[in-house]
Amino acid sequence: MSVLTDGFKLASLLAERLEEAQHACDYLDRTRIAATHIDDLTDELYAKFTLQRLEIDVRDIAVLRTQDEMTGQMQPDGEVVAFPRIMQALRLPYTGDRQLWRSVPSHSHRGEALNMVEVGGSDHLLLHFDATGKDQSQLTVEREALLRNLQQAVDWCNLDVDPWNTSLRVQIKRRLESRLQRIEQARSLDESSDIPIYQAPVDDQIPIPIEPVALRPPPRDTPIASNPAMGQEIYDDVVQTIEQMTRAMERTPTAAKLGEEEIRDLILFVLNANYRGAVAGEVFNGEGKTDILLRWDGANAFIGECKFWTGPSDFSAAVDQMLGYVTWRDTKAALIIFIRDRKPDDVMKKAHNAIRAHTAYNTGSPSAASDLRANYVLRSKHDDERLISVALIGVVIQPAKAKP
Repeated sequence: MSVLTDGFKLASLLAERLEEAQHACDYLDRTRIAATHIDDLTDELYAKFTLQRLEIDVRDIAVLRTQDEMTGQMQPDGEVVAFPRIMQALRLPYTGDRQLWRSVPSHSHRGEALNMVEVGGSDHLLLHFDATGKDQSQLTVEREALLRNLQQAVDWCNLDVDPWNTSLRVQIKRRLESRLQRIEQARSLDESSDIPIYQAPVDDQIPIPIEPVALRPPPRDTPIASNPAMGQEIYDDVVQTIEQMTRAMERTPTAAKLGEEEIRDLILFVLNANYRGAVAGEVFNGEGKTDILLRWDGANAFIGECKFWTGPSDFSAAVDQMLGYVTWRDTKAALIIFIRDRKPDDVMKKAHNAIRAHTAYNTGSPSAASDLRANYVLRSKHDDERLISVALIGVVIQPAKAKP
């Protein structure tokens, strides 16, 4: 319950955050770095990774309804005895990054002084007081003392956060400038090379255009009553991009060492290299452990699920999870199953049977291009007019070769 006293060290949080920012600089699309002013990229990444300092708003503190409750207390003999008490709770608004409340600033303080403070949400704290046998004047004294201790702890936290935020911008810019120098050096070496640059066969390439495809919202004058949908051409291109990437993974033995979340991140990397939003740089986002979502106007336009095949029941559960994300009447999706089994044809047959037996099944057809691909249309269990187009993609993961 206690804030700023019993979490992880704030220094560790700041170090991890800086490492994430540096990682983002190192893996930012090189075409963006070459085509965008460094200051603009610095501002973009700084806004993404900076931490908003904590501030409490004592002026808007409010009391919640006082409650009488029964609470248990452990006796020396191990018996738990229940007794009544009266508890008063106060709602204290705050601004800043919520995760900071679970950290411990560099300066030390007495944790007991804040052990009845908890984070109530993204914008407020809850302060708890045992009001049993006390009048309001006693509670006021306790409240003022707690607020002083809380404000001191917040100040200590900001003493760590403020200079870190200042240095973050400098370190991001330096990292990007260093990356730009390496990109320009590599380009110079390629241009001055006296032998041609190798090009992989077309079938083995994952198409990443120099000018990413722009995903744009519908026009402002589009009637509100219309149902938004992801363009079929864009959807087909997205699925084809995923399929080509996963086919490349089939030929890579080291892919067997990757987990679902790591594969998801690789797919996200390729998708965001291919597509750009009208406003946001990256339009495909990771949600949960293995989900890929493209949101538009607060709704899910595209859903991606990455799962290792572990049996029909788990596969059906993945379909249920995917259907839970359906928010548009014509949502598009890709369900990618990774197969380690020696008989992938049997696995795909079981997957087809499972999806056809699902209560949401509407129509389905195999793909002429591959036995490991099929297209389905499912219905929402709560709205027959709400449909989801699903591309089922099977990926055979080769076992990693043992080292001699």
